[in-house]
Amino acid sequence: MAPYPDPCAMLHKGGAITQPRCAKPVNALGFNLKRGNGTALEKGAPSKKREAEATGNIISTMTLLYLTHRIPYPPNKGDKISTFNMMRHLSKSHDIHLGTFIDADEDWQYVEKLHDYCKSVCVEKLDKKRGMMGAIKGLLRHEPLSVAYYKNKRMSQWVDHILAHEKPDAILMYSGCTGQFVYGKTAAGPRTIFNAEDVDSEKFRSYAEDKNRFKKWFFQREARLLRDYECRMAKAFDQTVFISEAEATLFRTLCPESAEKITHRTQGVDVDYFNPDLDFADPYPEALAPSFSSVRWIIGPISRPLPGMWTRFFPTYKSAIPIFCLPLSACRPPMPCAALPSVPVFW
Repeated sequence: MAPYPDPCAMLHKGGAITQPRCAKPVNALGFNLKRGNGTALEKGAPSKKREAEATGNIISTMTLLYLTHRIPYPPNKGDKISTFNMMRHLSKSHDIHLGTFIDADEDWQYVEKLHDYCKSVCVEKLDKKRGMMGAIKGLLRHEPLSVAYYKNKRMSQWVDHILAHEKPDAILMYSGCTGQFVYGKTAAGPRTIFNAEDVDSEKFRSYAEDKNRFKKWFFQREARLLRDYECRMAKAFDQTVFISEAEATLFRTLCPESAEKITHRTQGVDVDYFNPDLDFADPYPEALAPSFSSVRWIIGPISRPLPGMWTRFFPTYKSAIPIFCLPLSACRPPMPCAALPSVPVFW
């Protein structure tokens, strides 16, 4: 597998470092940090460009527009770990303007933390009702629903503002749905990196297998329209990145016209943090029941049978292990599992 591509090198046009434009002050468009309108926008970290100018080192410093489908903090699940590490790494040398979404109310408390890494931040609440209305409109407009769900006028306006006033040297889009906010707005402009991660259209194609007539039509429709969308994004942007070589190879067969611009990255592991030689305190009791894991797409299918299964085997475990708990690995507990009887459940 190819080595992990340097994100800074990928953001430079033609692989060469270009002279950056001078940063300009942000004009706030009326956004504020209050949750009332579901939006947050505020200046954050001091300008890396101004710091670089003061030291005479301005060649490698850029202004970046960074878009993610979910707030990249705290890094407590797969995609947020990736987006956070990208943000943390790039913020060391570049000025970042972050546009992102919040889909869980508990994440609002972390908006201020983003300003440690970003010069400005725009956060939009991913409201389910509004998202469903967008998806319904997407159904009528012949659009992929997973993209239409993220349509957001205020985010689009903020991106337009950053493009016009900050004139970013590069744009990094994480997740396919973020491409819609940049598509058609960057002709002969900044370097554009479309970090699609997965070939989402292929997942919907596989969902259509062995489904009844309506579900088959629904998933086939989403797969077809999403593939068209992915290919348009790949054609429009300078580089499209996937999470693995296999995903990149698959996408090249689906969109051969953009094959030369398709690449992949490896998912790095913090070997210092996860060093097995380090001594960490065990957060669990001494005796544990077997662990059911892991992420939502695994815990979802087992969440329904788990309560009944646990009730059936609970007496056996109780007699064999008087003190135990049931550790389940998931960001938010599925409702059937949250009500398991007579047992401590750890998430």
